[in-house]
Amino acid sequence: MERRAMQLVLTSPFTWLALVIVAGLEAAFYRWFQPPITLAAIMIGVGGILLLMWPVLLLRSRSFREQYQEMPYKLDVSELQKRLKACHASFRAPAEECIVMIEKIQQEFQADTFQGDLERIIENLIELTQNHLQLTSRLERFGTPQQKQLMQSILAQQVRSVENSLTTLRAFSGNLTLLEANPEDIEKIGSDLRAVNQELEHVIQKEV
Repeated sequence: MERRAMQLVLTSPFTWLALVIVAGLEAAFYRWFQPPITLAAIMIGVGGILLLMWPVLLLRSRSFREQYQEMPYKLDVSELQKRLKACHASFRAPAEECIVMIEKIQQEFQADTFQGDLERIIENLIELTQNHLQLTSRLERFGTPQQKQLMQSILAQQVRSVENSLTTLRAFSGNLTLLEANPEDIEKIGSDLRAVNQELEHVIQKEV
């Protein structure tokens, strides 16, 4: 079992509820019937088996699978928000709004058609944000005039790429109702989202 799955099992309120129920039944049985040691040991063993079976049952549940699939995305968003706090407002503001728009789209458009593209945007924004922070630090600390000019140019491109991403996401969100009514537009939207990721990845690769 992966560490992430184990973490979800151990932190699930249902796991603690199962533990309380089994322990309560064991205690009630012993108190009411006061069984001999052998029978008490058997009951403890049965309780242990039930607890060992619980993770298997939980892992097969639909709610757990959905939570398990969403966990990496939530961790990525949390990491991105943490990094953005150190960025200049010109970069931070559109990036934060991109997060809001992506979450809005995911809530309003239930189909999984674009889920991979949207998650990839978050991943690219994380990497771009890290590059932006590193380049900003380098610009402030050293470099020839020519190098500083180049770094400023790359930083400006990074800001524009995030702004372009936000523009596309806004258009996507504004067309959700039309998209559901006209499935033929799905390919165009998918193409637009892929273009967003391509632009972000292109800017990420730029070096001084």
